[in-house]
Amino acid sequence: MAATMSNTPEEKPAAENTQRFTWRTFLFFWLLSLLLLFSSSRLPGEKVRILDARYEVALLSKTEWVVPALRWNVANVLAEIPYWFFAVAGSLLISLLAWRHISRTPLPVILLLIFGLCLKLQPEYLIPGVILLVMVQILNHQHKQQSHRWKMLLVAVVGISLSVMLTIEFGYIALYCFLMLMPNFIQHGSKKLNFSLPVVALLVVAVGTEVTGFLPTAFRPLSWFTSPYSSQLLPSTRSLFYVGHATIADGLLVLFFLYCLLKTVSNKKTFFYPLLLFPLGVACTHYLWIAAFSIAAGSKPEKTFELPSRTNRLVLGGSLLFAAIQFSANAGSYTDALLGDATSNRYIDPAKWSCRGRVMLMNLEQSNQWQSKTLQRKYTLLLDDRWEACSSIYPQYARFCRDLNEGRADSYLLSDDSWGGYKREIKAWTPSLLVTSSQNLQDIRRLSLSPH
Repeated sequence: MAATMSNTPEEKPAAENTQRFTWRTFLFFWLLSLLLLFSSSRLPGEKVRILDARYEVALLSKTEWVVPALRWNVANVLAEIPYWFFAVAGSLLISLLAWRHISRTPLPVILLLIFGLCLKLQPEYLIPGVILLVMVQILNHQHKQQSHRWKMLLVAVVGISLSVMLTIEFGYIALYCFLMLMPNFIQHGSKKLNFSLPVVALLVVAVGTEVTGFLPTAFRPLSWFTSPYSSQLLPSTRSLFYVGHATIADGLLVLFFLYCLLKTVSNKKTFFYPLLLFPLGVACTHYLWIAAFSIAAGSKPEKTFELPSRTNRLVLGGSLLFAAIQFSANAGSYTDALLGDATSNRYIDPAKWSCRGRVMLMNLEQSNQWQSKTLQRKYTLLLDDRWEACSSIYPQYARFCRDLNEGRADSYLLSDDSWGGYKREIKAWTPSLLVTSSQNLQDIRRLSLSPH
């Protein structure tokens, strides 16, 4: 009996080498992810917001859904963190995800995932990513232990509840849990449990109708499709097939998805239903990162581990060298931060200006830069990027932006017998500030010639 439980002399060195290689590879993954995130143009001390704080815009009569955690003082303090801290947390999250695939996925595919996630990562994705990774790990553990299905359902409910408290993307997390658990519940669950699930869903819908903005926010992953002019005002809602919109990070994540799809199709026993969410990321690139992350967190390919080879070490070393070269262009700002340089923002600070009032954004994706308390005390956005609440005004807003860019001040007749021209909207909306990107030099020249 003792002989069967102990490792043979030949097995012990192999197990030790495997474990040592696994930990070293994790450190390589973390350092690689950290260097890629530090390569961003953001300054180390620049504040980034990980909790959505948008709740009111001037052109809406009702307020938007407010993340409940913002009612706590502690959450308000942690809502904005320095970029270097976000980069450390994001690199740990991505490296932990990649670490799960060390013994299951070829190394080049893992590196595709790391590069794609790091280059695409935004601060608002951090909290949904943490919730998804922790929840999926617990669900997989419960599945291995063959726990009762009500326990798995309880884990999903807790995960969705946390996402409701902390992020506006709780609708995506709920949809992911549905696709991950429902096929198993329908096939193996008890009739009483299967009957109770629709009842609970109807109860949530009934309660959600009484909470301002809850249901529209819950359907964000689907409502972008019905939002007119959203792709014009919000570039992140464009599809990958939009001319000139796709990036290298998008291509890397698509390649990872194709690998997962081929692996799933080749496994004729089971189909990983959350793969159905990836077309959402392709059609609306706002969800591409979270779709790729959730699929990587939940997929369970068969073990195909091989002992570390010289080729794998060369691939890791080459990837780390590439990330170091990318970081070298931005290394000066981190050196200045270590030496005590007080520069913490690469943008101007409108909170220090003497004006106040309404702000019009030519690019609504810049609304995340106007969420701090100091700015919200002085300024109110005309509209923001919450398409689930603002989509009804997007057509008029998009026409206003177009008229401004083209210098059409006076009224002109449109094809629908309505009047165009930005002069009428300026009088009605009375914006105090007009915000556009400093890179749009032609638009700035046109706007500077306007007498209004």
